[in-house]
Amino acid sequence: MLRIRAFLPLSPLNEDAHYSSYIPRNGFAESFTLNFGATFLSFFLAHFTNTTEKLLCDPQSTLKHSVNFFEHLYPMTPQIRRRLHALKHMTKDFKLFIHRIDEEMAFLYENLLKMHSRVIRKIDSIRAQKKSTRDELYRRLHIARDYLDSCYQGTITLENLSMIACLSRYHLLRHFKMCFGITPHQYLMQRRIKEAGILLKTTKLSFSEICGFVGFEDRSSFSRLFKAFYKQTPAQFRRS
Repeated sequence: MLRIRAFLPLSPLNEDAHYSSYIPRNGFAESFTLNFGATFLSFFLAHFTNTTEKLLCDPQSTLKHSVNFFEHLYPMTPQIRRRLHALKHMTKDFKLFIHRIDEEMAFLYENLLKMHSRVIRKIDSIRAQKKSTRDELYRRLHIARDYLDSCYQGTITLENLSMIACLSRYHLLRHFKMCFGITPHQYLMQRRIKEAGILLKTTKLSFSEICGFVGFEDRSSFSRLFKAFYKQTPAQFRRS
């Protein structure tokens, strides 16, 4: 069984995985969880991986093994977002949309498999001889990135991030940039700026309130980084 937690971003969980969610007091959060059952997965994987000739000979073939997703936060792609929004709407009247739900679940899982394939290619690009080493390094790098995504409002140093990921500071710095294309500090700044952009568009909070909310202590630094990222000042961005 595969469970999908649909927040922003996305979090696939394998069978028997344990998880918890923290919602700040007086905060607002919305989640949507989908479960892919074992029967669905065995049929779908057989039809996704077998040749057309084999499927013509055995239309009801199944596949016993399952795909183990790397359990970390994934960006919500437009294709997956559309599927999830459609499924969320259909669950309001399950009996009416029961056949559409089955179709959307199949297309959604196909999107997830494509996403998983990109992850495998990313792991294979890591410079390490053993597959187990590449897998473990990828897992630890994503622990660091997930922490930046979740705790961007607070003070995060390279030292405490390396402790969370169980990597040395410079090992983390080097491989984080190799894997994600930017340093942990650059990723943190982008995460804060993107969140500020969402708040500018969806709330009436003042610039100073947004600046403090996303973790910036200095408004001038916030404005400078915001303009460098969006090519607009916060005021221009809100009006656009």
